[in-house]
Amino acid sequence: MTAVIGKAVQAIVLMLMVVVNGEPTQVPALEHEGKVYVEAVAFAEAVGAQAVYDQQSKRLIVVAPQAAGATMGTQQMAGEWALLGREYTINEDDPLNFTLNSAEFTVERVNVGDESVVAEGDEKLLVLHMTVQNPQPSERRVYWADLDFTAVDAMNVNREWSQELGIESTGKPVDMDLKPAQKMDLYTAIVVPAEGVVPKLIVKSGKGKVLRYDLRGMVLPLVAPFADPEDESGATALTTIAAEKDVWCPMGLFDVKFEGVEFPSVDMDDDPPDEGEGFVVIKVRLRNGSADEERLYSDPFRVVLQTMEGEKVKWGGEMVHPSRDESVSADLEPGDEMGARVFVRAPAGVRLSRCEFSEGEEGRVYVLGLGGAKVPGQAEIPGVSVEDVIDKVTDSPLGGLF
Repeated sequence: MTAVIGKAVQAIVLMLMVVVNGEPTQVPALEHEGKVYVEAVAFAEAVGAQAVYDQQSKRLIVVAPQAAGATMGTQQMAGEWALLGREYTINEDDPLNFTLNSAEFTVERVNVGDESVVAEGDEKLLVLHMTVQNPQPSERRVYWADLDFTAVDAMNVNREWSQELGIESTGKPVDMDLKPAQKMDLYTAIVVPAEGVVPKLIVKSGKGKVLRYDLRGMVLPLVAPFADPEDESGATALTTIAAEKDVWCPMGLFDVKFEGVEFPSVDMDDDPPDEGEGFVVIKVRLRNGSADEERLYSDPFRVVLQTMEGEKVKWGGEMVHPSRDESVSADLEPGDEMGARVFVRAPAGVRLSRCEFSEGEEGRVYVLGLGGAKVPGQAEIPGVSVEDVIDKVTDSPLGGLF
């Protein structure tokens, strides 16, 4: 490359008319000393080719159009990282064009068909959005086994994908024949650790080279209240999260919403509390967030009350119908929701700091601050309601209430 120093260069900026197969189009150009210089990528696209300038390697990569109507993607060079938004051709024996469009972190389940990919409390999901295209002159079947994804976490541990590959527009599993040049947008999810970034993604399909993506700084981060505020990258998910009254919280297959707290004077059998005991009811609403029918009953959930002194009050597993004194048991279709009363027997006189609620022993824990509400005993006024005390969680990460 020759540099021109100390000489003023005058050029005319114009839009050059280019006629391609009888069809006129315009591309940006410069006219200087009787010559016209066109912008390479724009010119390539005008003639139906694809062109990408790789700033790092200082190369212009041009792929000529094919008669089938779809072009083969960029061939990844040895030792190069693949780039988001760039189309590559994978699978030498049965070519398929692949573009990784974006990636994001989430703690909420990802549904594909009637299957759900779920992150436990010490996990999060890496969600991938992609486009595939058939570059062949004949139809090509596309289904989950055409692609294979491996995420490499911050500890250099391989995390294999869920093998659930969905169609963006329908949420259904992909299994269809693509016509020549036909494109389709897909998505999948990989379970990764809650803590830290995912530096590398490996994409494979059949024989041939694999695509390696450097995802550092490329993944959309978590947001409040799920993101750990101590990780400025937004890549770390909290395992314990502050909840607010009347706000849905995603768990495993279900979402929970806290609606209030009550101190009833009798239990489900209309019996008063024993001496030194009081009753606490956490009013919740539960929603089936999966893509299949799910059984709602008490066993999958874990509830723990904590006193201001730090004592743990474990739940006995009593989840009562919202209006009848009988155990909750119902089949919920996707999106269906149902109220429930979580009945807990606690020592009389203690002041409650918080309620912990999770789905499963290893699930992400949601914490509702209870503001030091006192559990009444036999001699105290029954039926006290303290719903107002939990209207808002204060400013600390877990409410500043304990």
